[in-house]
Amino acid sequence: MSRVLVVTACLTASLSLACTDADPTGANELVLAELAPFVEALRARGFQVEITGEPPLQFFTGVGTVLRVDGERVEVFEYSDAAAAASEASWFSADGSSIITDYGLAVSILWVATPHLFLKGALITLYVGDTEPLLAALVEILGPQVAGR
Repeated sequence: MSRVLVVTACLTASLSLACTDADPTGANELVLAELAPFVEALRARGFQVEITGEPPLQFFTGVGTVLRVDGERVEVFEYSDAAAAASEASWFSADGSSIITDYGLAVSILWVATPHLFLKGALITLYVGDTEPLLAALVEILGPQVAGR
């Protein structure tokens, strides 16, 4: 079973109203300037990386892509520039347990595992899990996490 975020139906509806779908076609193809080097960096470290057709979380307005990295779900969101990505990454509390969006929506999040949010350039990467080799690779590739535990 994939790792999912547990929220109420009301919260999900609120987020759907507050956030936009940056890729209305649903294509999310591997043509993004910063996503391809990230995937290659993971593969170069020996990880099996699959680009899935799964929908990403709707917290972010960037173009979302869900990866399976050695079976673990990793979500990557790409923005038009680093400033846009940094703005949305700043929505998260330091421990990753809540967000306050630019729209003023405050949301408390109950994760199924430990959240790890990374920001590098125009990419936000979200990994909810505790697999040490993957976490170490994310830190090596993306730098220290900007939110999470």
